[in-house]
Amino acid sequence: VEQDIAIVTAVETAHVEGFKTFERIVEEKMSITAKAHTAIVPHAFAGHSRCGETITFGRNGDVKLTGLAHFSSRTEFSVDCRGRKLRFTAPVPGYSLVNATLIAVALAMCLGVDASFFPEALKSFTPLEGRLRLVRLKGVLLIDDTYNANPRSVENAIKVLSLQPEPRVAVLADMAELGEYSKTAHEQVAELLQRHNIQELIAFGTEIRA
Repeated sequence: VEQDIAIVTAVETAHVEGFKTFERIVEEKMSITAKAHTAIVPHAFAGHSRCGETITFGRNGDVKLTGLAHFSSRTEFSVDCRGRKLRFTAPVPGYSLVNATLIAVALAMCLGVDASFFPEALKSFTPLEGRLRLVRLKGVLLIDDTYNANPRSVENAIKVLSLQPEPRVAVLADMAELGEYSKTAHEQVAELLQRHNIQELIAFGTEIRA
């Protein structure tokens, strides 16, 4: 496919069972940039882009995250796009929407779209079911992040849970397709739960027993 624009949203430790090593994951992810006219990729992986024109995003890069503050029901952050500064308030806690916003700003820059209305538009964003959706029940806040589970998404969900009042309960199942890395990855979840002062864990599955 000779696409106009290729976007790599993130490169994480997922599907290791199929690809065996993180280096293979990087290689496969970045292959999407091979025949694109322009590539938008995380700054850390800019050197793996196979495209002549590459726009980068992240803590460094062409679209740079310059400030970040987490709250129990929102995230405030600022973005510098080659000298142009934008301030955002996302109605979703955690980092996932921050990453998506950086990509949207990079894409706007690529297409010549004025991104000045992006901060106002983001305020009305509603997450999809299963994607860090906050559901308020009687006296209980349920954080629905059931769409998928890999080490980075679970870490983000635990951090969002840690922003909420006590007591905090995590309900977790297995993270799949991690191959030989699975036991270590699930043990690291335990460390995250302790570090972020999560009082109780309800776990089901076979890998989560680690």
